[in-house]
Amino acid sequence: MASAHAGQRSAVGSRVWRRTLVAMLVAMTSAACDDSADSGAPNTTGRPRPTTTTTTSPATTTSTVPFVAATETVTIEGDRSAFLDDLRVARHDGFDRVVLQFADQVPAPFPIRYLDEAPSEDCVFDKPTGAAVLHMRIPRATGFDTSADPPRKYYDGPQTVRGDTSVVTETVITCDFEMVLTVAIGVRQRAPFRVTQLENPPRLVIDVQG
Repeated sequence: MASAHAGQRSAVGSRVWRRTLVAMLVAMTSAACDDSADSGAPNTTGRPRPTTTTTTSPATTTSTVPFVAATETVTIEGDRSAFLDDLRVARHDGFDRVVLQFADQVPAPFPIRYLDEAPSEDCVFDKPTGAAVLHMRIPRATGFDTSADPPRKYYDGPQTVRGDTSVVTETVITCDFEMVLTVAIGVRQRAPFRVTQLENPPRLVIDVQG
């Protein structure tokens, strides 16, 4: 009798252990299915998967050079004479851009600042339209080299350059005489601007915000 009771207890214990083992396997399988929710594996548990929201920051393409106050005077650094060979005006997202491209290097130091109008020069051609001008008097810069033999003309574009712009009305070469180049950018209103020097080819870039 004692042996029979021991056998029964062993059988009952074995059945309990098997049920416990099955329950553990089911729980482990369910957890594995839940862990696959973000991995792309199919959901076979019958329960809704947890959702994950991913936020991606848009790529930025703006220049790291800040727009300075509208009344600021920006001084451009350089060390030698320069020959202007192109002048361009264009609209970009959030600003108008004026580009002075030089043949070999940017010119000597000179200020860029707002004036009510372009000053009268001995050789002034035309003044740009607008409520104000960004004015540049660039020493040791010109559009042609009279010292060359024969004299060489670097810039053969128009004196007044316009584009499909928002703030800038037009850019005018108001004087080019004795290695002093004067350029005035007409604007509809005084707006913050920034100045950048670029290479290959050497360029002076003026961005007017608006």
